[in-house]
Amino acid sequence: MQNINELIKENKITLIFLSEWGLYLIFELVMGKFKSWNVFLMNLLPFVFFYLIARLMKWLSIKVQTPFKIKPMFLWIVSLVTCDQIIKYVIKTFVEEKGMISLISDWLFISNVLNVHGSFVTSRFDLKVNMIWIILVNVLILFFIIQGYRYYKQKMRTSFWIDLTMLLFVAGGISSFIDKVFFGGSLDFIALKGLFVADLKDFYLTIGIGCMMVELIVNFEGNTNKSNQSDIQFIKEFLNFCFRVKKK
Repeated sequence: MQNINELIKENKITLIFLSEWGLYLIFELVMGKFKSWNVFLMNLLPFVFFYLIARLMKWLSIKVQTPFKIKPMFLWIVSLVTCDQIIKYVIKTFVEEKGMISLISDWLFISNVLNVHGSFVTSRFDLKVNMIWIILVNVLILFFIIQGYRYYKQKMRTSFWIDLTMLLFVAGGISSFIDKVFFGGSLDFIALKGLFVADLKDFYLTIGIGCMMVELIVNFEGNTNKSNQSDIQFIKEFLNFCFRVKKK
């Protein structure tokens, strides 16, 4: 048992990133997304991708010892957004609308599909929501991401994981905003058979969620004494910080 606990502790970061894909597969399995076991088994392959991402993130967390500076972080965000938009321009130019180009054994495709639903939730459940409302929600989420990052660094701590979370979330949020405002939806170009069609910003957000989970588990490990009252107080304090409400 001790060896198992030590193994889990040593590989905690890897397990967190792998759990993202695992939970998603369970969700789609329960929702009846998979039409055959062959398709389900093929979609176990992304575990390799998440494993490699976890190892890369862990390596970077060791190499990057100082907090991110504002200017380099801004440049990284611009680079990630630009990369997403350039790829979409290339796809739109060379791949026909709603076209699919098989890359791996009729499972992984390059596609040209415009997602007009605006988000994973609205697309997954085929919800009809006015794009203006989705754009407003997008802006609001971006605002709270930035304020949440500032609040966390001021009240808690700074770390590689929270910096990278902020960088990836903001890059994904800005890319999403550009797509909705200028194209009326997201041009998705990475398709997995039996699951979804995604774009680069979806990967930014997914990896960002993994980084946030690592930060919260590392920083708040063993802290199980929070009460409902402390949660409420935290929310009030955070909203006061966001909107600069000062006590008289």
